[in-house]
Amino acid sequence: KSSKKFGFNVYLGSLIAVGASTLTGILIGVFGSDNQEVASYTIALQFTAPLSLIPNVLGTSHFKEFTHSSRIAPRLLLYMYVLSCCVMLFVFCFAELLVNFFFEDVYSDVVVLLNILTIGSVLYGLSNLYNKFLLSKGEGEIIRNISLVVGSTLLISNLVLINLYGAIGASIAFVISGATYLLIVKYCYIKITRQL
Repeated sequence: KSSKKFGFNVYLGSLIAVGASTLTGILIGVFGSDNQEVASYTIALQFTAPLSLIPNVLGTSHFKEFTHSSRIAPRLLLYMYVLSCCVMLFVFCFAELLVNFFFEDVYSDVVVLLNILTIGSVLYGLSNLYNKFLLSKGEGEIIRNISLVVGSTLLISNLVLINLYGAIGASIAFVISGATYLLIVKYCYIKITRQL
């Protein structure tokens, strides 16, 4: 029974988070200046997707270790933060070169979006590492609540910022929700580790 409850909470949390992020493209199409912004945002988001996967993969590979430990190894955390900062700097330095290599001049606005979304993706990636730890401890309700807050933050930020700034507003909303995610998941992580 507890396994079903845990699974349902994690599923519900994922549904909320994914649902809110899926609406971003629709909201850009509705409130943005034109559909070109939707394409530019989607392209930039696809470029940054691997950045959030790196910590997720590390979290998954250390999942078994997390189930038996009272906290994430400081060395792993340091490694993740340093690696994330290095990757972020790399994208900042080479964003224009990457976009120009793969796309035509019509997508030149992708560079600005890519730089902003990189910050958000790194924040989401770091958050996912802490999330994996909470997942290993069976904290389904906490994960669901975090997803609810992060999804709501993204949706509200999108409604306000896309209306004002279009795709750039959506990118800023992504950073805001990523920062919210990191702050909340880290707070929950600290609270849980103090009880272990």
